[in-house]
Parts: sequence; C-alpha cells; structure tokens
Amino acid sequence: MRAKYKISYYKELELEFGQPFHTMEEAFRFVRNYRKDAGKSVIRKHLEQYLIPVENQKFSYYLPNKKQIAICVLEK
Repeated sequence: MRAKYKISYYKELELEFGQPFHTMEEAFRFVRNYRKDAGKSVIRKHLEQYLIPVENQKFSYYLPNKKQIAICVLEK
C-alpha cells in the first residue's frame, strides 16, 4: 500500500557554490580533478571563459557555480 503525501511547502532557489583560488594554476588543478576526461586546452578554454579575477587579499580568482535546488515539504 502506498502512502499519499501532500506538498505543504515548495520553493525553488538558485544558490552560489563557486570556488575561490589563489592562483590560475590552482584553478587549473581544481578543474582537472573534476574533469579527468578533458584535455589541457579544454580546461584552459573553460577557465578563460568562466574564471573571474577578483580583488581580494586572500584570493585572486573566483569560479562561479550556480546550482538550482528545490525545497519540498511533504505531509502524510
């Protein structure tokens, strides 16, 4: 027997999960770690397109990564 649920709350959000970096080399290693299938030229092109230089005492670059999520509360 399947229980029936009612959605009592639903909200869609877009949150930033970006990553700061000290150097361009650090950003390259980060992307290479997650994209093992990509060659060096593909990673460099990706960083040229998306990596943002920032003026910050701790970090020099920021790679944005927005994610869409939804919060859903179900009641029995």
